[in-house]
Amino acid sequence: MLEKFRSLFTRRTAARAAQDNPVLQAIVHNASEIYGRTPLRDLIDEETGDALSRELYLELHELCNAGEPITVCRDKLVPTMLEFASLQVLMIPPAPEEDRSGLRSQPGVTGELQAHLVKLFDTDAGLRALLPCTAEDASPDNLLRALEKAYWRTYWYLESFNAARLELEDRHDSHGRHDWYRPFMHAACANQEHVYRIRLGLPPAFEEDRAKDLATAYSIYTDIVVSGAEDPDQEWRDYCSGSGVTIPASYGSEHFLHDSAGR
Repeated sequence: MLEKFRSLFTRRTAARAAQDNPVLQAIVHNASEIYGRTPLRDLIDEETGDALSRELYLELHELCNAGEPITVCRDKLVPTMLEFASLQVLMIPPAPEEDRSGLRSQPGVTGELQAHLVKLFDTDAGLRALLPCTAEDASPDNLLRALEKAYWRTYWYLESFNAARLELEDRHDSHGRHDWYRPFMHAACANQEHVYRIRLGLPPAFEEDRAKDLATAYSIYTDIVVSGAEDPDQEWRDYCSGSGVTIPASYGSEHFLHDSAGR
């Protein structure tokens, strides 16, 4: 996959000029390594892989050559994170199965939603748009396969945009706190699970008498990231101060990887 990315450098004059951009070169290398840690090559054909590689390369090239690359990087990372969250909460298995994402132990994320995948596919237009599966073929097994493909493609793009963010030094991990990427992921997943549970008619994963306020608080993390806050996590914690919102003390490693079953 790295060679496929590299070949794009030589196809056009503008792309050849990018060879002199060390940030872009580092990001492309990281994106290739991320791909290699996923099971995508076993889930998609070569033509699809080539098309996704070209699409991602152009996205990375655009942000590296933007006048304000940090802003453009966040503009790409945020919607990808929200798309990822809508898939991630469906990939997390219920206890006692292992959850390698570490998210099931966080407030608002349960691992209970995969059992409702068929109903969500039937009722959620946004989810149907993400899953390469027709209504006629929407059996539980087919939907799980479609979910896995969509999940790993989105994971690859999201982690690549995050690699770009780190190269651009858009991070804060001072005062013994973690960088904002993993807290943002949790916030997006907790809010998305809340939305799905409303659609399914399930009780909230938050405390029932405060569920709406808690879901709103987690949704505001996205707004803070989009606003360009220098340290989104600290700004969100300041916003939540005194509100009673449960703020996890630690998210573990910033980088994680499910196995090929997404578990």
